[in-house]
Amino acid sequence: MLADKEPLIKKAYGVLKELSQDEQTRLPADAREAAEWDRVAIARNAKAEGEREKAINIAKNLISLGLTVEQISQATGLSINEIEKIKNKLVSIQKF
Repeated sequence: MLADKEPLIKKAYGVLKELSQDEQTRLPADAREAAEWDRVAIARNAKAEGEREKAINIAKNLISLGLTVEQISQATGLSINEIEKIKNKLVSIQKF
């Protein structure tokens, strides 16, 4: 184990072990860790939503340029079914 070879790491490991046994110290640390995981998950979801919205906007532009559904699917990563839905919405909006 690395802690056996490095005195500073061994000391830090000992402090960590001692603190983790103290419930009053461990509970707030666990709460901070859980909050950090939540923050990371929220950021990942926001990024994924943004990427999806970008793909949808690109699909709309490619539809207006007359590309086929298959080409748009290949370019955006969206499914053919999703692109058909977007295309149908655009057609229904243009009718008004």
